[in-house]
Amino acid sequence: MANEADIALAALIIGLSALLIATGQLIQQLFSTADGYRRCQASVIGPWSRQTRLVWHWSQFRFETKFTTPDIVLFERRSHHLGAKGLENFKHKNKKVIDLNCPNLPTELRETVTPIREDSGDQPLGDMVTWTLLLRQLHRLQGRWYQAYQPNLLPSTDPNHIVAYGTRISIVYQERTWDLLPPDIIRPMASSRLGTIIVLSLRLGMQWENIDISNGAMRAEGNGHTLLSTIIRGLGIAFQYSFNSEADCNRNGPSLFHKSGFKSKILIPRRSTDKMSCGIIPSTGFDIPDIPLCGKNIAEGAILLSAALSHLNVQRSTISRITAHEKLEKMQQINDFVSPVGFPIHDMIALLAPFLPLKGSSNTRIAYPIQASVTLSAFYFPEPREALFCRLRDHCRLQDPAETHLRQVFTSLQGLVDRYESDYYCRWDEAIVNDASAPMEAKLGFIDNLRVIHAWTTTYFKSIEQRLKFVDLVAAHITLATDAAFESFEKHINSLNQSPQAYWADTGYIYIDHLPSLCDELRPKLQSASAEDDNSFIEEAWWTLVLRGIVWRMSVDISWGDILVPSKLYYDQTPVYIM
Repeated sequence: MANEADIALAALIIGLSALLIATGQLIQQLFSTADGYRRCQASVIGPWSRQTRLVWHWSQFRFETKFTTPDIVLFERRSHHLGAKGLENFKHKNKKVIDLNCPNLPTELRETVTPIREDSGDQPLGDMVTWTLLLRQLHRLQGRWYQAYQPNLLPSTDPNHIVAYGTRISIVYQERTWDLLPPDIIRPMASSRLGTIIVLSLRLGMQWENIDISNGAMRAEGNGHTLLSTIIRGLGIAFQYSFNSEADCNRNGPSLFHKSGFKSKILIPRRSTDKMSCGIIPSTGFDIPDIPLCGKNIAEGAILLSAALSHLNVQRSTISRITAHEKLEKMQQINDFVSPVGFPIHDMIALLAPFLPLKGSSNTRIAYPIQASVTLSAFYFPEPREALFCRLRDHCRLQDPAETHLRQVFTSLQGLVDRYESDYYCRWDEAIVNDASAPMEAKLGFIDNLRVIHAWTTTYFKSIEQRLKFVDLVAAHITLATDAAFESFEKHINSLNQSPQAYWADTGYIYIDHLPSLCDELRPKLQSASAEDDNSFIEEAWWTLVLRGIVWRMSVDISWGDILVPSKLYYDQTPVYIM
């Protein structure tokens, strides 16, 4: 009996062992059906691994790997209410959107957007995906901007607070399934849109050295950041990101960071400035849409400029003079300081662009929407500014005191000359607009005064829309600027290289000499015309336009020498991925 019991026990043990082995093998086989699970661990995607989960499918008798990665977006929060706790999350296409610097993230998500260590930004990644490094750099960029440019002048719930209407870098938590990934993918990837990646790269200070979308060959580099693209079969364009903090920050365009930390010359973080960086004049209302100006070459840029001028109803003869290919090429390659084409183009930009500095911020840095080394404009150079100011002063001395609006224009201009003489006359070593060391209160006061004047001109032009449309006034001014600039250019052509100042000043005076022609062009377009005061009304509107252009140009500090990307890329919603 004892032998039988021993035999039975041994058989039972063997059977249980076999059962355990079989069960283990079954479990192993079941988990092996969870494709990609090992590639969604902390060693690969960092803290995002906490969002990885397995889903059991009885019908298929297998596990499915679900993982979460970020969809990187730019979000303008102006239209959303900021609650007392801050805007923790809100809806974007029915998904949760999290600000990269939101202070109230859920505990399980906090590490996904904050650096593990402050000095870990450029450490070797090993098996890690590169988008975790990109997130850390974006977090650092936005956080340092927030610290440097958000004085506590307004409560965070104020609708005019800087964070409320700036454009913030945010992420959508996107759950994905490994089942739908192409077989070539070995690690989870983040996603975005091509236009968003273009904008983010420009904010980080990169310049696009190669853009060949059809072949998937794109490369951006600058300030130690590098983006390099490839084509993944079945998916599309995918970028690989790298960062080297020891790289020379000044070698490719504007520097956003010193090696020692944050630099003040960072672009204004708002959608309008992003558009300017992509060669687009952002819409400011008045039924004028965004105006793209940058093509893949000079010829395509001329076509876009011609289309923009046509949309503004500029005279055909004026368009031909401005967009002649050889003139644009001369403007681009020879001397931006003397080309007469510059006056109408740069004037147009100053008149159509919205006021860009954010309320409560001293940041005035923008990229310019055309490739140029200087804004040759009557609204920018001190010589034509002086000419315009003196002519308006003389006119007001002879004017009927009852004509109060034009006197108010002069008073505003006089105030700028008296209070901000260095800025008005472009003495950059003393000017407030591009002085990072200027007291915060002084710079904010300067910007706010310009904002008030610019808003006043907007109100005025809206009030006269029933009689004179803003777009018609701008179109007539472009013709005036073209005629005046070419006339002055021919007059001073033999002395331009030695002393262009006389050319610039004379152009300002000729602007005013051509006012009767502007009145003749606009008079037939007036609604409810009155022959007695048509010319006075048009001249009043034009001087208000001049004030608007000067104020806009005084309010921004332009980053020169940037390599612009074709304007159409800003709107490109093609899905792209970051490896």
